[in-house]
Amino acid sequence: MPKAKNGVDYYLIGKIETEVYFPDGEQKCQYCKFCRAEGDLKRFWCRITDKMIYNPFALGLPEFCLAQITGEIRGQIVGDLNERKKGDK
Repeated sequence: MPKAKNGVDYYLIGKIETEVYFPDGEQKCQYCKFCRAEGDLKRFWCRITDKMIYNPFALGLPEFCLAQITGEIRGQIVGDLNERKKGDK
C-alpha cells in the first residue's frame, strides 16, 4: 500500500488504564506519577492533560484531572479513618 504524500495515512488509537495511589487518602497532585516538575521555572505540569498545576501540594485534585477515585483502599487502615481526618485539621 503506498504512503500518503506527506507521510501518515491514518493513526490507530490505543487507550491506557493505570492506577494512581494517594497515601493515607490525601488526594494531591504531588503523589501522582503524572505530575511533572519543571526545575528551572519551579512549575508543575500534568503529563496527561498538559496543563499547569499551580499548587501540587494542595489537598484535592484540579478540575481537569482525569483520575476517577474508586474508593478502593489497599493496605491496612490503623484506627478510625474519620478520627484521623479530624486530628489533621
